[in-house]
Formats: sequence, structure tokens, C-alpha cells
Amino acid sequence: MKRIRSGWLLAGFLLLLAVVVTGSVYTQHRDKMAEETRHLSNLATISGDILERRLLNVDHLLRQMIGRAPTWQAQDTSGQTLHERLMELAILSDGSAALLLFSPTGEILANGGRMPGGQNFPAALYFAAAKAADDGDLQVIAQPLGAASDGGSFFVLSRKFYKPDGALAGVGMAVMDMAVVASILNRYASDTKIAVIYGDGRLIVAVPENAAIEKDIATPGTPLARHLERSDFASFAADDGHGQMVALKTVHATDANQGQPLVLALTRDRAAVFADWRRQAWGWGLLYLLIVVLSGGGLWRYEKKQSEYWANILRQQALVNASADGIFVLDSDGWLVDANPAFYAMLGLSPESLGKIRMDAIDAEQALPQILDNLRQVQETGQAIRVETVHRHQDGRLIDVDISCQHLQLRGKDLFVASVRDIRERKRLIERLAQRELELKTIIDTEPECLMLMSAAGMLLRINSAGLAIFEADSLTEVRSKLMRNIVSPTYHQALVALFLRVFAGASGTLEFEITGLRGSHRWLEIHAVPMRDTSGQIATLLGLARDVTEKKRMQEELRAHSEHLEDMVARKTVELRATNASLAAANEAAMQAAQSKAAFLSNMSHEIRTPLNGIIGMLHLLRRTEMDERQSDYLGKIGFSAHHLLSLVNDILDLSKIDAGKMRLEQLPVNIPMIIANVCSVIGESAQKKGLAVKTDLSADFPAGLLGDTTRLTQILLNYAANAVKFTEAGSITIRAYPVAVGAVGVDVRLEVEDTGVGIKPEAIERLFLAFEQADSSTTRQFKGTGLGLTISRQLARLMGGDAGASSTPGQGSCFWFTARLAQGSEPDAVSDAPVGDAESQVLALHAGKRVLLVEDEPINQEISQMLLADAGFVVDLANNGAEAVAKATSGDYALILWTCRCQSWTASKPPAASAN
Repeated sequence: MKRIRSGWLLAGFLLLLAVVVTGSVYTQHRDKMAEETRHLSNLATISGDILERRLLNVDHLLRQMIGRAPTWQAQDTSGQTLHERLMELAILSDGSAALLLFSPTGEILANGGRMPGGQNFPAALYFAAAKAADDGDLQVIAQPLGAASDGGSFFVLSRKFYKPDGALAGVGMAVMDMAVVASILNRYASDTKIAVIYGDGRLIVAVPENAAIEKDIATPGTPLARHLERSDFASFAADDGHGQMVALKTVHATDANQGQPLVLALTRDRAAVFADWRRQAWGWGLLYLLIVVLSGGGLWRYEKKQSEYWANILRQQALVNASADGIFVLDSDGWLVDANPAFYAMLGLSPESLGKIRMDAIDAEQALPQILDNLRQVQETGQAIRVETVHRHQDGRLIDVDISCQHLQLRGKDLFVASVRDIRERKRLIERLAQRELELKTIIDTEPECLMLMSAAGMLLRINSAGLAIFEADSLTEVRSKLMRNIVSPTYHQALVALFLRVFAGASGTLEFEITGLRGSHRWLEIHAVPMRDTSGQIATLLGLARDVTEKKRMQEELRAHSEHLEDMVARKTVELRATNASLAAANEAAMQAAQSKAAFLSNMSHEIRTPLNGIIGMLHLLRRTEMDERQSDYLGKIGFSAHHLLSLVNDILDLSKIDAGKMRLEQLPVNIPMIIANVCSVIGESAQKKGLAVKTDLSADFPAGLLGDTTRLTQILLNYAANAVKFTEAGSITIRAYPVAVGAVGVDVRLEVEDTGVGIKPEAIERLFLAFEQADSSTTRQFKGTGLGLTISRQLARLMGGDAGASSTPGQGSCFWFTARLAQGSEPDAVSDAPVGDAESQVLALHAGKRVLLVEDEPINQEISQMLLADAGFVVDLANNGAEAVAKATSGDYALILWTCRCQSWTASKPPAASAN
């Protein structure tokens, strides 16, 4: 109804405006018509007066001529002097008239101008009419004349003259050139067409030539006919009905014997007259049309905004009602004024309780003063508040909840909108994780032999009590800081590093080495190390099982000493040695069996340790998707940062191990150098922006198309350089540049550099940077942390790609790290796709929502986490607890994906069914 009313109001306004505009345009047209009518009428009056005065002037000359003619004839009968005197008198007419004298029989006595139409004057009508006219009358010949010389129009005035004895002496004529007269008139009305018309409708003269109006006065209804019918000498103006404005004026010389009157017609083109009015009318019309369009568009936008507003209100109401979290509204006194269905269901309330129950009756922990104080805090600060408390169900049950509340003012009334979430399951999950962590710690600490966990960076992460006893240390921190420096014999440092790299390459290994305890005792240890993988399948840590073999080594040393220095004892001790050897063989066999048992145990422990870690990482991911306060988000962010840092260290160690073991394989795929640089800039962009650093690129345009190489490894090296540049630069800029060094028939040598304006490096430390576990500053108090593996890996990767890596630096001014690589020349230049990578979860939801997935997982916590993540990604998830159950479901169901994350050591059959191979 409101929309209809707005439309009618706008239509009424536009109709009123149209009436006003039309009236204004009509009034302007009327005024213009009246103005033009007056103007033409005045011009006709003025022009008629001019023509009439011209006639009178010519008649005055004619009177002078016939008054003097007898005297002129008496003085000179030859005619030559008479002719000259007529010429002098005709000059007074300004060229508009010619004077002639005729004898009574029609012969020319004198000619004072151009000769009018031929020589047969006695038979001419104008001579006969003049001769027959009464004495003293001014006679206008009934028709215009046409001169033989140029075809101009003439008008004749005549008078008779007499001899002294009273006899007829002849006829005097004044012939007016009407073209000259018309040109004189045109000076007074230069923008108007002028025509002189004889009374019978015939045109005498027109300026310009196409200015004539109706030529036939017999045509009824024409302006000329109406003017002559009036018999009025006054001028008037009218529209001739053919696009012309016409003003007419009858001209009649005083005392003249005119057979027909002369009519002076002035015309103007109606289109020219109303040109300005038409432009104004068009302007008003366009302005009105613009107003109509703008008004209609404004009304449409207003109605659209109103529709969107109400649609938004309804949508918000639907979202609130559909929310799984409880949402409720309190007034400033703590009374419940509104709530959504989820809140009613959570506490067993009904909509009838609105306005009848207060928040202290719902909250089982906080009293009313504390609740009201929280509401005042929210109102005063304008910031949302978040608390964990306990709510009471109507049946008496207590529910752990997380509440987020914010202030809202509606129509001058203070309201508080809060969302409440049941966190009982979350608390139970955290308690379960804590319990599993405690169990794991107990298992490790009660193991009689040394168990230790190391990161990819070589850092000792955990050690049990037996290990602390072997190293004679009181805490993990004490061992961590002195393990390689003070405890392990320097002779075995390289062997331990090699074992470390082998394990992070995916293999297990065993090593015997000598240690010196922190209290000075010397021991021999035998360590068996196995890799532990994270949730993504990457090797994250090293699990080592070490046992004291000091006694075994002592016995071996004694045997060696007896073998070298006491040959004579060999014979005597043969039986003893054989017995000892047999004992040692048995002990060695037992040791091997123990090592195998330990290896199996380590493998199992690797899985057992990785499983809760997977749970922790997964739960961290899920927790970050829930509503948290700033402090909780900060804690989780730090945990996540540590996890990602640990993963990067694992990846470095794994890469180094693969390279040393010769297992690193490079890809030969299309390479897009500009895209690699753009991706690296995107990755470091946020950290560089936080430090106020400018990131610049310098990319050569000489790269040929269709290059092939390993994009991942090129990006890895360049990203390592760029990340180091951000870390070691506090002010200035970072420049990434790339250019071809050499272009061959089958390949291109490229060079990529990262230049910064950071702290710089001493010359003697530059080459040491590319060694494993080396840094420019290797002290424990150094400002910038790290393992020193990144540059080592970068150089080895560059050499694998047929290039090299290096650096140059000036302390205090900055550094430039570079590497070269040889890229092959492909046959298809356009093979590289530079399609943008979007949000992975959004793409999965868009492309695979609703597809069935089989999850094979034997750990309950991992089952729960994986199911929640897959469900959030839009999949329909089926669960299998072991391999046999997975095979059964896979063979009977249609799954788009089988996600196998468990070890599945037990099967219902003696071996996996053949179907499991698919």
C-alpha cells in the first residue's frame, strides 16, 4: 500500500509539472506570435511609408518636368539640351526613376533615363491612358513594365503638359525601377522578404526573388485577398498557413488616379521566427523527461532499498531462528525479553516465559549483582564480553556454557543480545586430551631405558627419567643445551648427524657412541632411531631408544687387548674365550632381538605419539573455527605458529636427508618465472608490511616461453632467500630480480636474486652459511633463530638443477643471495596455467559437496576430528574402524574417495583381501 501511495504521489507531481511546463511553453509561443505580429506590422507600416514617399518624390519630379517642358522646348528645339536637362532632373530620384517626354502623337521628345519596353509608344496602353486622362491627374498605368535591357520591373507615372496657347504639348512620364525601390526597402528590413504586388495579384518586384506570396488575389481566404477585401490602408500581419508570417500594407499615392492599389508584402519564415522558441520548448521537454527519469529511478531505488531492508530483516530473523546456538535478549534489569528456539530447547523454556524470568534464575554460578555489573560493563565500554558459566535446565541439570554478549539500543531502550553455546562436549574432549597426554608421559617416564624425541632441527624435545639418569642431568633444559657440545664425544658428532639425516629421510638406524655425563662419568650408548610422521604423512620428529652398552664395550676392549698383547694367553684361554664368545653371541643375539623389539616398540610409539599430536593439531584447527576471546585466540595462534615452525624444520631435515641419500627427484614441468616471483611476494607480503618494508621486483622481459623445470624447488629456494631477507631487515626494501644468464638451443640458464637492506654479513661468514647447521651468528644468544639448514638445502637444490648458489654482502648495508638453475626448453609455450588459486575449502564445497567418503581410522579421537572436518567440507562420511571393515564397505559402496589413516595391523582374514589393492 505504501509503495502504491508513493507511486501515485510521484505521478501527481509529474502531471502537475507537465501542466506547468506545457502552460509555460504555450505562453511563450503566444507571446512570440504576438511579438512577431507587431514587429512585422510595424515593418510593413514603415516600408509602406517609404514606398509612398518615394512615389510622391517621383511625382514631384514629374510635375517639375512638365512644368518646365514648354520653356525647355522654346529654348532648344533640337532636343539635345532637353534630354540633358531630363537627365539632370532624373538624378534627383537616386536612380529609382527615368523621366521621358512624349509628343501628342507618341514620339519621344527627350529621354532622361533607360528606355522602357520598345519604340511603339503611340500604341502603348500606358501612353493612351495618360493621353486620355483628365488634366492634372496622376495616372498609374494598369500593368507593370518590363525593360528590354535587363528584364527589370518598372512602374509608370504620367502627366500631360500644354503649350502657352493651351494646345496639348505632350505627355510626361516618370518610370520607376521597382528593383531599386525594393533594395531601398530591404535596408530597413534586412531579415525579411519583401514583395510589391499590383492590385490584381501580379508581382511587380520581390527581394529576394523567391519572396513572393500569393499571386492570385482571386483565391479566397488568402491573406492578400482578405487585406484587399478590407479596403483598409492600415498594415496587418497574419500566418499564411504555409509556414510563413505575412504582413501586408496597401500603398496609394495622394491624389493619384490608380487603377489598382499597390500592396507591400513582408514575409518571414515561421520556422526561423520560432527557432528560439522551439529550442526552449525542446529544452523544457528534455528537462521534464530528465525529471521523469530521475524521479522514476529514485522511486525504484527507494522501493528496492525498502524491499532489501525488509528482506534483510526477515533473513536475519530466519538466521537467528535457524542458529544451533542459543540467542537471547535481556533488558537492563536482566529480564528475558526475547530468545530463539535453540535457547528454549537448551534450557527447557517456552516463549511464555518471556518477561517472567530473570537471568539469575538461569545462571547457576553468577548472582544478579554480578550479572548486572557485566551488563553495565558491556554498555559502558561498547565492547562485547565473553564468559564461561553454568546454566540451569528446567529439570535441574547443569549445563556448561560459553556466552558472548553485546549492547544494543533500540528506540531509546538498552538491550543486551547474547549468544550461548553448550561447551560440555568441548570440555570433555580437552579433559580426554589431557588424560592421554598424562598417560603418554607416564609410559615414557617409566620406561627403564632412555627414550628421547628430537625435532628436524636437531633439538631435543622430550626425554624420560631413564635418559636423564644416563646423562646425569636433572632436567630436559640442562640436557638440551649441552647434548652435542658437552655430553656426546666430538668423535661421534658427524656420525650422529648422518644418523639424524638418514632417519629424516625415512629410514631407521642404529649407532654406538661415547658420552661423558654431566658429573664426569664415561658411558657407551647404543641408540636405535626411527622416524615419526605427522598427520600429513611428513616426518616430523625422531624417536630414539638408547641403552647403556658400557659393559659390553668393556668386554670387547678386554678381548681386543688380550688378542693383541697376550698371544700366549690365546692358547690357554681358548676354551674360556670360546665360552665367552658363545656367551657374547648369545648376548648379541639377545641384543639384536631386543633391538628388533625396541624397533617395533619405537614404531608403535611413533604411531602412539603421533596420534595424540594429530588430535591436538586437529582440535586446535577446530577450536580456531569457534568463537574465542582475544587471549584464547592468541594462545592458539602461538601453538599453531610453533606447530608450523616444527613442520618447517622437519621438512628441511627431510629434504637434506633425501639429497644426501640421492633420493631427491626433480620434476620437468612448465615453469612460469613471473608467477613464482608473484607467489613469493604474496607469501612474504604480510610480514614485510608489518615491518614497513617495501617489496620490489625486477623481472627481465627476455625470458623465452615454454621453459621446463621444477617449480616447487625454484619457489622453495627463492622463498627461503626472501624469508631470510625479511627476518634480517628492519628498514628499507627487499628486491627480487630474475634474468636469463645464457640461452642455448635446448635450455636456458636463469639467475634469481634477493637483495635486502638489512644487517649484512661478515665476509668470512658468507661461505660458512651454506654448510649444514651453520649460521653467521652461532651463539646461543643470537638475535635471529634457526637451524642453518635452509641455505644448505638451497645450494644443494640449485646444484641438482645444474646451477649453484651464493651470496655477497656488506655489513650494515645489506646482502644479496643468488642462485642459478638450468631450465629446459619445452615445445608448448602456453602450457603454464596462471589460474588463481582460491580458498581450498570453498572450492571443495563448490565442486564436491554431497559426495560420499570412506574414512578408515582406528583412533577414536582422530575419527571424531576427521569426521567433523570432512563434514564441514561438505562430504557425506562413512567410518571404518579397521582394514577388514574398510574393504567390506568399499566393495559394497560407491565412494568418491577412500581416506585411509590407520595402520590396520589386524584383519579378519590372514591377509588383506585382493579387493583392498584398489
